[in-house]
Amino acid sequence: MNTILTLTVLVAAICHQSTALRLPRTPAELLHMSRTLALAATPNDDVCQNTTSSCADCSRVNLCAYVGGHWAFLKTSTCPDSAPFCEAGKCVKEDRAGCNLPPVSTDFRCYEGFDGYYPSPDDCAKYYVCSKGVAYVYNCQKDHIYSQARGMCVRRDTDPDACFVFPCSGDEVSYHLYQPDQAIYGVCTPGLGVSVSRCPTANYRIDPQNPYSPCEAYCSKQGRIPDIEDPRKYYECNLAPTRSYGDDVPDCKHCSDPRTLTDPVAQYCPPDTVFNSRLERCVEPDAVLP
Repeated sequence: MNTILTLTVLVAAICHQSTALRLPRTPAELLHMSRTLALAATPNDDVCQNTTSSCADCSRVNLCAYVGGHWAFLKTSTCPDSAPFCEAGKCVKEDRAGCNLPPVSTDFRCYEGFDGYYPSPDDCAKYYVCSKGVAYVYNCQKDHIYSQARGMCVRRDTDPDACFVFPCSGDEVSYHLYQPDQAIYGVCTPGLGVSVSRCPTANYRIDPQNPYSPCEAYCSKQGRIPDIEDPRKYYECNLAPTRSYGDDVPDCKHCSDPRTLTDPVAQYCPPDTVFNSRLERCVEPDAVLP
């Protein structure tokens, strides 16, 4: 009888917490989990605070159950992006507890060595900041969208082209460039959604048709861009010549941007100098820059 009561309490607690954290489970899965957790549960009244759910911190919830005359800790779960803050043991939308911390995302993966700002793969009013491998989620206010160029939310009508959603379709893995900033790309995996990453630096991108090749330089604006491996090497990006009959059609077959720019042209600095990306000029390695 005690065993049945224990399982009943555990199943009820898990069902309650799963609903709050958007983790639906079948009865068979719940029963299996209840048995597993019943074996692993350890008395911890201080953590549980005499309740089935309590806040572990600003964004995580402790799940507990009353077993054998005491409160037993079962697990800690992270609140979802839709309700990222913990208050009184429940996940809520607003930071009413005054944590003053950006919520941690459970839906976006950061890759080691690629910290920085990233767009949401499917929501133009959301973006992520990866810091030390942790993804923090930010939501734009009404009528605003995320601009990768500015790293912030902007009013939609001032920059509608900033909105881009990865066009995933079909049953095969596919790669897509993020059009507002082609250094960023998305990997569409059926059943798993979109993984977002980037090339090591701006003005480099993958070839979606051959994503296993290294990131290569491309022109996003007129000027010069550095090579990521050779400090003396750089690329010139020029406006594409137009055809003689003046219809503004670029006279090239492999332009980086078919509307305006040629492919990058490799150049090298003189010996004993390196390319400075801020000045877009060759300078001495120890030169004092303005």
